[in-house]
Amino acid sequence: KYGESYNPLKGYQMVHGLLYSEHGGTRGAEAVKEAIKRLRASGRPDSRKIVIVISDGRFNGVIIDGKTYTGKEAVLRYIEENPDVRVFGIGIGPDAKAVADTFGENGIVVEKISELTHELSNLLDRELNRARSNFLRAAQITTLAAFR
Repeated sequence: KYGESYNPLKGYQMVHGLLYSEHGGTRGAEAVKEAIKRLRASGRPDSRKIVIVISDGRFNGVIIDGKTYTGKEAVLRYIEENPDVRVFGIGIGPDAKAVADTFGENGIVVEKISELTHELSNLLDRELNRARSNFLRAAQITTLAAFR
């Protein structure tokens, strides 16, 4: 569909390499950056873009342009640099609150893995309703402008 063939092993290796550092911890900020980059490369500039990060650990710090950032600072920087992309973080397990806090108002805490599908469903439902409301609002403005 997007010019790439699906290779499960290659996909697993890419995700594993993005998420896990050889020194421990989670490379969540890099995952957010890569997800945004891939969405931009999808060839659909006018589409709504949503990134959902699911993690059980705190994000490692990163170096950007020679400056060291905490994982949270880096994520917030990537979100700020890409205001047209909605980025959500779901924390699961003992560090769930730390993961969710990284994403501010777009952070979700899941206490048990069995709650994940429910939380994802709620998140997607809210985003679809938000998109629908924005569409209807734009349609009303267009209609009002047409009658002036």
